[in-house]
Amino acid sequence: MGRHARPRGVWFEPLPWLLLTASALFLVLALRQWPCLQTEADNAINAYIRLCYSDLPVAWTGGLAEGLPPVGGDVWSVPPLLGFLVMLVVRMVDGLGAEVRPASDLQTQLDGLGLFMGTSALVLYLAFLGLVVALRGLFGRERGWILFWVAASPVVLAAGLINWDLVPVSLSAAGLWLFARRNAWAAGLVLAAAMSAGPLAGLVALALAVVIWLRGSRRVLASYVGSASGAWLLIHAPYLLTQPDVVVAYYRGQIESEASFGSLWYLMRAFGWDVRAAGNLGLLLAVTVGLVVIAGWYVRRRRPRVGSAVGVAVLVWAVAAPSQPPQLGLWLLLAVVLARPYRTELAVLTAAEVIHWAAVWGWLSGHLTADKYGPTNLYYLTIIIRVVAEVWILLRVLGDVAHPVTDPQRTPDVSDPIGGVLNDGEVLEALPPPRRSAPGDLVEPGGGHATGDGDLVAHGDAGVTPRHEEHG
Repeated sequence: MGRHARPRGVWFEPLPWLLLTASALFLVLALRQWPCLQTEADNAINAYIRLCYSDLPVAWTGGLAEGLPPVGGDVWSVPPLLGFLVMLVVRMVDGLGAEVRPASDLQTQLDGLGLFMGTSALVLYLAFLGLVVALRGLFGRERGWILFWVAASPVVLAAGLINWDLVPVSLSAAGLWLFARRNAWAAGLVLAAAMSAGPLAGLVALALAVVIWLRGSRRVLASYVGSASGAWLLIHAPYLLTQPDVVVAYYRGQIESEASFGSLWYLMRAFGWDVRAAGNLGLLLAVTVGLVVIAGWYVRRRRPRVGSAVGVAVLVWAVAAPSQPPQLGLWLLLAVVLARPYRTELAVLTAAEVIHWAAVWGWLSGHLTADKYGPTNLYYLTIIIRVVAEVWILLRVLGDVAHPVTDPQRTPDVSDPIGGVLNDGEVLEALPPPRRSAPGDLVEPGGGHATGDGDLVAHGDAGVTPRHEEHG
């Protein structure tokens, strides 16, 4: 392209091509899932062998086909907002011809399974498009091309239809997009909806609150926290007033779980160290690490980017969680693309997640276990690979916050590309002239002055990227 050419038009806008790529990816995902649907009551399908297991058919034959609500009974299977969406899908397929009635036999339920899966896939496809649009809004036109790592992600191809997690992931991205557009209270509303559709969205909401506290004003924090907490309580109010014990039991169950597939705790149990109450221990470990990190940022006056804080929150929980199901990769993909949207990190995450996704189904089918004379240690190796990849990316993200001058996402004029109103309070002053020094002393390129003894005299705010100026 010539020097004076204007990059305008559809060829220079990533969004249409991102949406086209995302549509093609999801079509392949839906077609790959279709052979795994059971159609005859006496002919079960082994989805583990075919690498296409999904919780959606299990939920349909486990009560949805009989009209049982996922939320509102004595036991919740999903959070309230997601339960409302699932029941809306059930009502839609009932109106389209699937027979939803109590005490229906298995064959009747299987006759409507295809319609339920097709409608569910359509809803999740729209959620995926919403995720791509929200990320395009966060990244802009010039940086938006990196989002092909999301629109064409093998992680989405592997885990996009395992459960409903694409809905809260998309809502979380939309909430951050609203915040980047300088609308803190609206971001709180959308993130409250995300938390009501998937508990892991609470990590995103909490990370944003910490960043506002470290970088923003009390007014912004009050607006965000007030709208988020108010909306969350409003969504849960019908259940908190009528059956608070069921609500508490659901959220306690999300924490008080035992070690399961993909986690370090599961690996420890496999080698003889059976950790009791792994969920509580993992939560305690994650909270402890999080508080230490936040305290370090506060004491050293670090002002993390929104994406960095989200990346730290999700990655710390992924390492400490009692289980790492394949659909957790969707949250990790969002966290990494916000924290470190670079080819190396995204490639490492993608490889680790896809390898584990393939291995866990081989493990559950028995082909990697000793029962079928499989290479038992192969699945344990994939857990190690996954955890090592997450820890490596986590350290890279922490390094960006510790050394903001070297963070490629920061510029002298904008300390956070998705910080929204938080950037207003960060005035990046020019570096002062260096002090007079003896011959042989070095001037650090990051804004400090290094003496011959190795001491560094910092200039400006350590938590904000200073403007770079030449000092003769």
